[in-house]
Amino acid sequence: PVCTPVPAPATASPAPRSGSKIMRSSSFGRFGGGGEKCTRCNKTVYAAERVSAKDQVFHNTCFRCIECNIKLSPSNWCMDLSGGVYCKPHFMQTMRAGGGKYDFG
Repeated sequence: PVCTPVPAPATASPAPRSGSKIMRSSSFGRFGGGGEKCTRCNKTVYAAERVSAKDQVFHNTCFRCIECNIKLSPSNWCMDLSGGVYCKPHFMQTMRAGGGKYDFG
């Protein structure tokens, strides 16, 4: 059998270009992902690395205390009213410094 080339179908005009780069919508980011953005680094969060705290989404590696930068787990974090994420000791320290008496009990 002999293969003969099939002519390519007619296409619309090429994608608009600026210099040598293809113009893209800014909502898709560098690699085409749209999705949720990490609260800490503002980059796209994919399902395998997603951690949520209340209504905020983080990368697993970005889910850290804003005071001491320790990595947080689902059982050792607290959030203040402004959305700051803390480890439990720093959350208590911050709340007590504000004049309140707080307890986990």
